Amino acid sequence: MIWLRFIFSPIGRMAAAVAAAFSFLFMAYVKGRREGVEKLRQEQRDEETRRLRAAIEADARGRERIARGELLQNDGYRRD
Repeated sequence: MIWLRFIFSPIGRMAAAVAAAFSFLFMAYVKGRREGVEKLRQEQRDEETRRLRAAIEADARGRERIARGELLQNDGYRRD
């Protein structure tokens, strides 16, 4: 029961207040970090989906050009 006397002493109350403030700040930091990581992962998933859709669309356009015979036409660019 010595710890009860320490908590109710002026120094104990001060230590408890500092510990409570520290834990509040630590929890705010952890929450912000967790939300930041989740936001970053969501942005990465969105970018991956956007690039995949662009690649699929480019492939479809290429296949259409091959089907129409446009791929072998001269487009004005010099290639080796």
